[in-house]
Amino acid sequence: MRTFKNSTLAVKNKIEELKSRLLSVAEMISIYFSEVSIDDTKAYFINVIYDEQILFKEEQFIAIKKIQNEYSEFNIQIFKERQLKNSIANFNSYALLHIYFGKIIYGSPPIPDILNKIEPAHYLSISKANFRKEQLKIIDFIGDAKFTYKGKINAYTSFGLHQSIELSFRSLEQFLCGKALINHSLKAHIEYLELLIPNIRSLFIDDRGNHQEFIENLDRAYNASRYTTNFHIDKAQLKLIFACFQKMFYLTQYVFDRQYENCSSIINASTSQIKKSNFQDINTTQHTLIDHLVTNYPIHSIYNINGALSADLPYNKCISWLDGQEALYKQTLLIITSEPLNKSENDLMIELDHHFQDQFKTYILLDDISNVAIKIDEGGTYLEYLLKSENRLYSLNKQLFRDENNREYFFPVEYYTKTAEWLVRKNRAEFIVSLMRDVEEKEDHATYLFLSYQLIVQICLGLLDLFWNLRPIETDISYLVNLINHFSNHTTAVFKFGNFKNSGILEGIRNAPQYMLTPLPYNFDYKDMDELFSACLEFMQETNKVADKRLEDIKIMAFQRYVSIDNCFNKVNS
Repeated sequence: MRTFKNSTLAVKNKIEELKSRLLSVAEMISIYFSEVSIDDTKAYFINVIYDEQILFKEEQFIAIKKIQNEYSEFNIQIFKERQLKNSIANFNSYALLHIYFGKIIYGSPPIPDILNKIEPAHYLSISKANFRKEQLKIIDFIGDAKFTYKGKINAYTSFGLHQSIELSFRSLEQFLCGKALINHSLKAHIEYLELLIPNIRSLFIDDRGNHQEFIENLDRAYNASRYTTNFHIDKAQLKLIFACFQKMFYLTQYVFDRQYENCSSIINASTSQIKKSNFQDINTTQHTLIDHLVTNYPIHSIYNINGALSADLPYNKCISWLDGQEALYKQTLLIITSEPLNKSENDLMIELDHHFQDQFKTYILLDDISNVAIKIDEGGTYLEYLLKSENRLYSLNKQLFRDENNREYFFPVEYYTKTAEWLVRKNRAEFIVSLMRDVEEKEDHATYLFLSYQLIVQICLGLLDLFWNLRPIETDISYLVNLINHFSNHTTAVFKFGNFKNSGILEGIRNAPQYMLTPLPYNFDYKDMDELFSACLEFMQETNKVADKRLEDIKIMAFQRYVSIDNCFNKVNS
């Protein structure tokens, strides 16, 4: 949350005074204060949230309007609780900057169940994607206006221009004021924004330097083209309006970029603070985690699988899109319990994430001692790699300690079994790729992303079986990719931010099952899908190399062992 650290005493006193005035008008759920800098100029925001079940009387609205006029140095916005919910549901960056990152100065946070689930970096990326969608909508309108301008259809051109400018205003108002003014009058929009952008009228000046008349002419032209046949506007005036639109369009882009930078700087500062405060406390945190597990569950032993600081392993940065955020420390733990738990691996991971407030990302392999004992006797499982003294974080006894010199071993029949099992997964993956080829002109983007998701899942399941003889119940994509990164990072090398022009593709893959049910919050085109398809083909090629090498290693180990045993019997018999 933001604080008053950089605010002057005068501003603090004004805030207290303003808070008292607002509460004298009506009871509120909460009041937030925030300040942002745009081009070295500080702007102060007061956001008031009230219960929509309380019906304000006319005199209360008048009193609030009077307060807004008296305290003009503050941008005061009044929201119903439902309006705030909608704002967050639509990933409006205003709610992120002024509510989530704001300082609550009265009451308690509204809709805590929604606010607490916000992942700022993810939220901001979708907000940016939504803004781009709005810009594309505006570009469509201006494209129509240019087409009719060339055809000398002045009424339609004027209508399209007005619509383009009005949509630019509404887009600007959404992220600058939290809500858009529903009004077709450009004059009304300018007055609405003038407090925050005092020189906004200067964008609309005619060739005689008159902005008031020019704005009114624009509104009259829009009304005339829409409602009457009494329309008079010439081509020279339309050309001037095109120039006004361009300035308005650039202003909208500029202001959004500044707000995006404000949000990003807060997110980055928060991440840096977490890193700074916790970098030296990794061991302490891990001890806390172990204490938490041992205290609350029947733990037999805990083994660490290559836990590392994100800065130490290059691939960790690549899979941040799968984790949902950039955690300081990522680790995979093998947890062996004395008796079966009534919780799944996913349940336990969610609990640990919540317990450590998502600062430390923990993936889990969960098993109980009876199953582990059977797997050790059978051999050839992931336990051969993990049950080492250097990996051990906690243990009740030495029952599971393995000989450090033990190496993998396979029988010939296992080589053929592994080959057959891998071919099943490989054929499924190739079938998914063939389906991707058939998606009509790659227009069904949600289906395309879902197929990519399933492709990665099938490959991960196949490789985990091939390398670790592991068949996990949990099939979440972030969980599976993290596990295979312990023996091959080709997945994260292919699917990483730097390889895609539209970073929304990776978020789209991560949440693909959800987006088969709900609308996509990203704007994709056929070029994005072509890029994704190329990545999937590259992924299959790299996977085949990794799998072929592994099968070759298994073959060598299996038949070498078989020959050595055969020779041993020959010597005995002779």
